[in-house]
Amino acid sequence: MLLAAHIFSSCNKECQEKVLVSKSLEALYGCHDTRNTLSIDLTNSAVIISSQADYESRIEGPCSPAIDFVNYDLIIGTRTTTQVVDTILYDYRIACPSGNKTLVVDIMLGSTVQADDPVFHQLVPKLGNGEIVSLSVFIKNN
Repeated sequence: MLLAAHIFSSCNKECQEKVLVSKSLEALYGCHDTRNTLSIDLTNSAVIISSQADYESRIEGPCSPAIDFVNYDLIIGTRTTTQVVDTILYDYRIACPSGNKTLVVDIMLGSTVQADDPVFHQLVPKLGNGEIVSLSVFIKNN
């Protein structure tokens, strides 16, 4: 599995992108506001976590679920902002024309000026060996 930091943005007329299902730790395991309560030793980057042992050794915080890593991988990362984060939105899909999986993370800023280091994450269906997920993270004003 590989996490690439680029995204393919053009589609031809014959290609149809397919939205894929991804989940959050909040939705599947009842964790609370993980953007501010989880921490991982990363700065403006992301990784794919594929096992419970890896999760427990790399991630700290009050949320410590027994994740179903047979069916899911966890894409998790951080991005430094200059304002408090209001919301984080996710779009996981198969992109055109490459057929690669892409995860787009939109970090929506609030109006309070204060440095923030939110954690973003998505549980995605288990990736195959060598499968690539292209990641794009955008910081946007609300």
